[in-house]
This record gives sequence, structure tokens and C-alpha cells, in this order.
Amino acid sequence: MSAAAIFAMWAIMMTAMMLPGAAPTIFRHADALRRVLFTFGYLVIWIGFSVAAAVLYSILDSAELLSQSMALRSSISAGIVVIAVGLYQLSPWKQRFLLRCRAPATNGQRPSALSVLVQGLRYGLSCLGCCWALMALLFVAGVMSYVWMVAIALWIIAEKLLPSGARMARFAAVGLIGWGGVILALVPL
Repeated sequence: MSAAAIFAMWAIMMTAMMLPGAAPTIFRHADALRRVLFTFGYLVIWIGFSVAAAVLYSILDSAELLSQSMALRSSISAGIVVIAVGLYQLSPWKQRFLLRCRAPATNGQRPSALSVLVQGLRYGLSCLGCCWALMALLFVAGVMSYVWMVAIALWIIAEKLLPSGARMARFAAVGLIGWGGVILALVPL
């Protein structure tokens, strides 16, 4: 695939995975213009992430570290990534960003257009801090695995919108660390 196609794939994937969980925050804005500006700011952050993910994908692919399903070839690397994602889920950074992503700051008055754009950027940064590690699981499961895309997107929505979302992040951490341990344990010596 060309670099442009890889970037487009990631940008479309991030938009599809992240917008549903942001929808309640987007629709807090009363008029269409502010919704568009907030969404634009939010997506600028995820498009930036898409650039980084596409670069990482290209590096891994050119080093022949990815399989045909676009997953890491090495079980050791996959296990380490899964454990690292689980550990991030337990980190104070994850919890801080998740809190901001769950309850974005608003000023209570009708903000200017520029202010709404900045709010979208800030919200995007909070959600990026909360969710970037979960996206790394796509390198384990296969970047084009629609099942995993949907599963990760639903998990993100649950963490952001359900009352028990913060506990769910910690629950996921335990499962991910266990899963990564199993992957590593099954590596032939």
C-alpha cells in the first residue's frame, strides 16, 4: 500500500472508532456551526494520531515485522504490547485522561467559535491520552480486523459513557495483562 492509502486507512478507522463515543459531547453544543467546529478540533487530534500510526505501520511493514493480516509477526512482541496496554490502563495517566474524556470542561455560557474549536482540540487530546494505547491492540490483532475495531470502539464507548467506565478500564487492564502473559507463556522455547 502507498503511504497515502495507509494514512487514509488509519484516518477513516480513527474517525469511525472515536466519533460515536464523542457524540454526546459534540451534541452539547446548541447549534450546528459549534458542533462542526468542536468535531473538527476533536478530529484534528485523531488525524494527527493517524499520521503517527501510519508511520509506525510503514516502519514495521518495511522491516517485515507485520504478517499479511497486518499483525505483529512476533508473539513475544505481541505479548509485550498487550501487557504494556494493560499496564497503561492501570496508570494514573489513563485515569486522569479518562476522567477528562468522560466529563469535558465547559464554561456554561455560549462560547465563541474559536473557543469551541479549542475545546474540541482539548477534548481530542484528553481522549487521545485515554485511548491511544487501546489502538496499539490493532497491531496485535491485525490492523484491518473489523471485529477488533468494533470491539475496541465499543470498549472505548463503554469506558467513556457508562457510569462504571473507570472501573471497566481497570477490569480491562487485568484481562489484558493476563492475555499478554498467556501469549508469552505459549511462545516456544
